[in-house]
Amino acid sequence: MDLDFNLTRPIKRPPKLTKPTAMSQQSPINLHTADAVPKGYPPLRFHGHFHLSPENSPMIKNDHGTVQIGESRRGENRATMTGGPLNGTAYRFAQCHFHWGNQSDVGSEHTVDGHPYSMEVHCVHHNTKYDSVDAALGQADGICVVAFFLKASPKKSADSNLFNLIVRHLSRIQKDGSEDLAEPTILSVFKPYATPNGWHTYIGSLTTPPYTENVRWIAYPGAPVQVTDQQVGLFRHLKDNHGAMIGSNFREIQPLNGRTISMAQKTQQ
Repeated sequence: MDLDFNLTRPIKRPPKLTKPTAMSQQSPINLHTADAVPKGYPPLRFHGHFHLSPENSPMIKNDHGTVQIGESRRGENRATMTGGPLNGTAYRFAQCHFHWGNQSDVGSEHTVDGHPYSMEVHCVHHNTKYDSVDAALGQADGICVVAFFLKASPKKSADSNLFNLIVRHLSRIQKDGSEDLAEPTILSVFKPYATPNGWHTYIGSLTTPPYTENVRWIAYPGAPVQVTDQQVGLFRHLKDNHGAMIGSNFREIQPLNGRTISMAQKTQQ
């Protein structure tokens, strides 16, 4: 069964993007929290992400240089996101994918006050007015990506126990293109971190070719998900489409170029 979320094709070490004048809103960026502009937003709400509908066959896949998790069938009860900076529109969940580095002190694409984390997960959504991610790409209101950070340490935690819902599938998706049926609760480790507020938002781009802009980013720069060094190491041993281990798949920080980063103020629940 082929998953329907072929948005990104991460490459092992993406080159630093040259600076064509038409591409000035690139991602990832450094989230400098002291410069974020406080702004009132409606609470951000996640509907169905942390218990995906079994009828939509949640799957985990080794997909061209990353691990992707999503719903492989377009049935009813698909996960959506509302509120926040989405201007009253629902955005449909397409997939989550992961970025990591050759060692645990790097790996996230965004940095927070110059500090990288061990991993970063991107939850990709498209505006429900468009039929698919492909149709939404490049539209001013088309794509929204939510980013969570993960920090590795030697110690196990409640987070790392939940993260095993993802990690335990990795041995079955070692080869590029391989996939495995996932539990509906496979993304539940991120639920405590998907808060209605406390996030930052800005306009950027995809972090993989073709680096399409007009992407609304929502990132949670607060406490990261706590995972173990051993868990992150298992991602590095997955194979890409050339049969090489995916030691690293994050893009370098891009210039802010005068963009505003907004910080969601606490609002009524």
